[in-house]
Amino acid sequence: MNPSTASPSPAPAPSIHPPAVQRVFDDRPFRADGDLLALAFAGDGSLWSVEDPGLLRRWELRGRRQIEWHLLSELENLWTFSRDGRVLASASDELSLWDVQSGQLQAVLPQPSWVTALALRGDAGLVATGHEDGAVCLWDAANDEQLRELRSHRRQISALLNKKKKKNKKKEKGRKKKQEKR
Repeated sequence: MNPSTASPSPAPAPSIHPPAVQRVFDDRPFRADGDLLALAFAGDGSLWSVEDPGLLRRWELRGRRQIEWHLLSELENLWTFSRDGRVLASASDELSLWDVQSGQLQAVLPQPSWVTALALRGDAGLVATGHEDGAVCLWDAANDEQLRELRSHRRQISALLNKKKKKNKKKEKGRKKKQEKR
């Protein structure tokens, strides 16, 4: 069939609800060349992305364009940003920590086995790695040292969660009252 003579598809029925997805990041102008592996918003409102094979990109959302990029590493299979978007961690058989703004490698920590899960706490001072042999390791990123290794799982670790500790308001009030009495 000749495309110029093809009849147009019928228009979709109007919806009373707006679409949940406003922009897809594989559609121009936000074109990724590989699989997206991690995303994080920067403090200035721009968006950082990591795509296979280790390409770090910064996107200006208002201008709908890429504003910078850094080729980091093709070896890692896991990538995650710190909560503040300043540090990027990547892992395979070693843990690498990157400065997001400059794209510079900050530290490399050898791992006891293949890393299958990765999580950062807050500013990335503490990093957790899950491994194919069931181990979970906690790392002090500032001092490049392993703090603890937990071996309570028989199978590989598939996910880690860094949960922010909630303050117990009742306990805090009790402590304040005790301090005031002193």
